[in-house]
Amino acid sequence: MAAPEQPPTPTPPAPATTARASKDPVPSWVRSNLLHNWIQSIGIVVAATWGAYTFIWKEILVPDMAPASLSLKITVSPSRRLRPTRTPGQANLELDVEITASNASSRRLYLLPSVWQLKGIRLHQGGEDPDFAERATEVLVLLGPQDRAERFAPAEPGRTLSTGWLFLDDVIHPGETLSRNLLLRLPAKRFEAASFDLLIPALTQPPKPSLFGGRALRWSYDPRATAAMELVPNLCPRDPSQDCAPISLEALTRQVKAFDPKSIFFKATREVAL
Repeated sequence: MAAPEQPPTPTPPAPATTARASKDPVPSWVRSNLLHNWIQSIGIVVAATWGAYTFIWKEILVPDMAPASLSLKITVSPSRRLRPTRTPGQANLELDVEITASNASSRRLYLLPSVWQLKGIRLHQGGEDPDFAERATEVLVLLGPQDRAERFAPAEPGRTLSTGWLFLDDVIHPGETLSRNLLLRLPAKRFEAASFDLLIPALTQPPKPSLFGGRALRWSYDPRATAAMELVPNLCPRDPSQDCAPISLEALTRQVKAFDPKSIFFKATREVAL
């Protein structure tokens, strides 16, 4: 008898693929080369813009807005290097004068011809000044040649004893210092004090031929003027055969200001007892 036929063993079903592809946390557009190129381009533009702004601000705008600034220092003292020289019947007093001008600003200054002068001062100490009220009014209201009035020590402004150019330099750069040393002589026992004055006209832009109509600034001495106005500014032509034309300090200042509104006339005075 034939053995009964065994039913076929059922094949177990294949396991279902339940594993899902893991989700990518970074979107595909983030990895785009186009996006990276845009980011790099924007970064370059921003850096260039900031660099240009910083350069223009620091190198151009800030110096252009800075006012003209010049620090002046004058030291006047009896000379210790040389013995007093003698003129017939009288000894001369020698003074050491040191002048320094420092540009502490961030802008370049262009110097016009500068000038200095030394004056003797006589102090009259003979009791109370009967003309004190008039002197005080002249100083405070009329802006007279003296800068103060003293009831018990009236000062008589002296004439110019020495004068000359101060600096021959025409430019002083930021952080630069110019210096000048002078050895000046004046009669001993004729003055109780001395006054050293200087004047430096300075521009914030290079002078052009249009300034002063193509003429040059020079200084002259007027012996007929009052003690406060002995030094006179002049506008001189380039042709030395032509005459210079004197001009008042007020008119000179107006012309300079019209050319350069930021210009300034630096003045300094140093008094010393003799």
